[in-house]
Amino acid sequence: MRRKKLCFILIVFIFLFFTTAATSLARDDWQNWDVLSFKKNINEKMYLKLSLHNRIRDDMSEYFFGGIQIGPAFKINKYLEISPSYFFIKNKNKGHFDQENRWLLDINLKWEVSNFKIIHRNRIEYRDLPSLNRWRYRDNIKIGLPVKCRNLSLMPYLSEEIFYEERKDEWNQNRFSVGVSMDITRSINFDIYYLLRSDRSGADWDESNVLGTTLTYSF
Repeated sequence: MRRKKLCFILIVFIFLFFTTAATSLARDDWQNWDVLSFKKNINEKMYLKLSLHNRIRDDMSEYFFGGIQIGPAFKINKYLEISPSYFFIKNKNKGHFDQENRWLLDINLKWEVSNFKIIHRNRIEYRDLPSLNRWRYRDNIKIGLPVKCRNLSLMPYLSEEIFYEERKDEWNQNRFSVGVSMDITRSINFDIYYLLRSDRSGADWDESNVLGTTLTYSF
């Protein structure tokens, strides 16, 4: 009975997921963000991760962003994980691709409340850009509900991320997402989500819709 209730919650969540995306059809641009990741476990306290990022904008017609991110992660305890990484990026701007070297430090806090999993990620970025260098802080909170439907392990989730730009001294970006993460096998995880990105533009906010996927291979 408990499993049936959880599966029902999942079905409702997926319905709300696609309803949210459908009601945003009139909003600005549609984009597609895809990530392919490879995760190598070194031991119980450490792993390495390599991620390939690709993004398409202008109603999914123009490739504008590609990057490679690599770095280790250290599991301090069951509540805390620290992960430094390097992110090489090519981002299209005014018809040509600019290069960015981005250095990141993630401090992840993890805990559980009832059946919910909560992850609070604090990210500090140093961005080496063609025109100038800058610091940025990103605060992300993610709440998920793991469920088991037959032989498939799923976790529907909600997340909210806000961005603080040091040079502009303002909170200038927000990302709200709703998605489902699923374990296809013991070593393959697939994540699909809808994300609403809001960027500050003067006194207003410009919005973009994103349909994204993340495929992770662990070995």
